Amino acid sequence: MRRTWVYFIVAAGCAVVLVLSAHSLPAAGSILLARDAFDPLISIIEPLAAADIVPISPYPLGGRIAGVNGLAFVFGTQARFMQEGKLLAEYTPLYSASIVIAVNREGNSAGAIDGWRSLLQSDAVVLIPDNGIESGRLAAIALARGLGGREGDLSLALQAYRELEKQGRLNPGSEYADPDHRNTYQPHRPALYDAVVMWDYQARALAAQDGHWDIVIPTEGTITVDCGYVAAGPAAVNADIQALREYLASPQGQSALLLEGFSPLAAGMDLAAWDE
Repeated sequence: MRRTWVYFIVAAGCAVVLVLSAHSLPAAGSILLARDAFDPLISIIEPLAAADIVPISPYPLGGRIAGVNGLAFVFGTQARFMQEGKLLAEYTPLYSASIVIAVNREGNSAGAIDGWRSLLQSDAVVLIPDNGIESGRLAAIALARGLGGREGDLSLALQAYRELEKQGRLNPGSEYADPDHRNTYQPHRPALYDAVVMWDYQARALAAQDGHWDIVIPTEGTITVDCGYVAAGPAAVNADIQALREYLASPQGQSALLLEGFSPLAAGMDLAAWDE
């Protein structure tokens, strides 16, 4: 069944099997937004609806997002699952996001990485997204596709992660355990790594905070998905939330997204084969 995922996670030198399932979420007139130090979306939303924002770990957003009463900002891959599950929710895409590699100019592989294979062949110590969240799943898909894997087969990505861990070049699971940034990157931790796999908007935010980063679009290819929000429940049309929705759909809102480093909305990729 889709979204019941078994992930291989390399954490603290051991393999952990994690089964994802539905999680309960805040339900009372809220805007659910993943707590992410490198996601500038909150700076756009906060001035209009600060009282409604509920920053949460992105881990529950990989489930069914049951009981949403307001908005939940998600990847389109999550929203389509919700719609397939016949949840009464409306999805509005706002921008596109692509998986990239941020390469530390002060690290051991500056100028040596141009894609997935060169990343693996380098000496870089690598930070990857938590495999228990949608970003981790999508990053693994990008890696598997870039290495020539069959559609729907993550084995090449999992093998690459195992090899990195064996070489002592993969981050430990403790990177995702900080209570203020659970399941995401901590603000000052990327600087400790030679390369970081992340979304393009995150990489732009990282580069803006610390100029010692090059943003690499892998030569073997990557994945691009649409991102936006799902609206459900009576609170989705309350005054503050409705004003926010109208702003995000306006030319001014779209310009604000671009200024914050988000890519214009473009056609997404068909990733259905990876959902089984």
